[in-house]
Amino acid sequence: MMHRILHGLRADASFSRFLVISASVAVIDIGLLFLLHTSLGLHLYVARVFSFAAAIGASYLMNRHFNFRQRTGQRHPGHELVRFYGVHAVGNTANYAIFVILLEGFQASGFRPEQHPGLVVLALWVGGMIGVSANFMLSRHLVFDRQ
Repeated sequence: MMHRILHGLRADASFSRFLVISASVAVIDIGLLFLLHTSLGLHLYVARVFSFAAAIGASYLMNRHFNFRQRTGQRHPGHELVRFYGVHAVGNTANYAIFVILLEGFQASGFRPEQHPGLVVLALWVGGMIGVSANFMLSRHLVFDRQ
């Protein structure tokens, strides 16, 4: 079963690899978010834009080399990267909107996200679950489509 997940061409094997890559990218996203917020003093929303951009770049590299390598076609990697950022804008917009809505909801309930990092991680996770599903389908069909 592990061999099928690691090397299989079916969508379910590819989605499994996408989830593993997404979990790795989430660590980059969360780590950079907190680093930018705590070390540089950037507001959480501003820091999130930068952590998103870095995470998407890392996601592209990992997916191109470990997940969709058999689906890459004639497209130049630079063009592919632009398409990757473009299609991930859809899933990541939903992800970011959910992140903001949850943080604002926590704030309105009397919880300061800056004082409760677990709430920030929860908002990241909920948004991420929705975003990852959209990003997989868009990546598979619009970026790594053997063109």
